[in-house]
Amino acid sequence: MNPAILNSASFRLIAAGAAGLPGTADDLPVGGGVMMCRAERNEASLNFGVPLPDGIYHAARNSTV
Repeated sequence: MNPAILNSASFRLIAAGAAGLPGTADDLPVGGGVMMCRAERNEASLNFGVPLPDGIYHAARNSTV
């Protein structure tokens, strides 16, 4: 993991849409998260100021990170 290129374009959270299945055409990106990276622990996270609504989510990253 390269913290220099880890950002909202390379690491994102996606909500499963009405189908309830990740990876389908109705999935929606979840905005508003603050990226945190701890290179010494090989760890990255998105933190949100408020709890997300109940639902199915998955994280996605570019393969270059």
